[in-house]
Amino acid sequence: MRFRPSLWLTIFAAMAFAVLCGLGYWQLQRLDWKQGLIEQIAARMDQPARPLPQALADPTEWRFRRVELSGVFRHEGEVYRAGRPEDGEIGYRVFTPLVRESGRVVMIERGWVPGRFRDPAARPGEPPRGEVTVTGVLRLPDPDTIFTPGPDAASRTWFAVDPPAMAAVSGLDAPAWYVVAEGGGEWPRAERPDLNLRNTHLNYALTWFSLAAVLAVIWLIMGFRRGRERRR
Repeated sequence: MRFRPSLWLTIFAAMAFAVLCGLGYWQLQRLDWKQGLIEQIAARMDQPARPLPQALADPTEWRFRRVELSGVFRHEGEVYRAGRPEDGEIGYRVFTPLVRESGRVVMIERGWVPGRFRDPAARPGEPPRGEVTVTGVLRLPDPDTIFTPGPDAASRTWFAVDPPAMAAVSGLDAPAWYVVAEGGGEWPRAERPDLNLRNTHLNYALTWFSLAAVLAVIWLIMGFRRGRERRR
């Protein structure tokens, strides 16, 4: 039995095979990143909250650490990140600029609100006024993917956290890190960040590599079939 693959089929298969393997390798890289992230979170989350300095020389040293900081919320600068549904309702993560005594601004993720409470005027109770103390976890934005939509600055809605851009819509200057507030039961509903991060990258990697293997088998079958037909 002779093996005579088509030139154009071979070119297409080679390109598709490279793309599928590339996606699989990318998911393995994401797997390494996620496993390291989970280990880092577990090591830092149970530590007592530390006073947050006014300026951070290396924010990565504070990543996932529990911190405490004081300042005044600028509620007119509130922006939103589209979030996963909770309790069967589509909702948003609320980010509010906190102006510290030094004048420096930190974006605070204050918690989740359902769509009906996106408008602050629709929420029960009053937002915190005057100087407040926030306890939370310092975070750096997760890497964007090619599937992440761009922000809609006009409606103050983001699909990925970008603290400098979120603050800029109100004419403020914020660093690239932010703080996820803990505790509380009012709207926005703040909660302790969940340690059980979703980690399905290995499954995705196996899927992409399996598709690449299937493509290779199809290419071999087509090549042998073409060779058999040529012999006739």
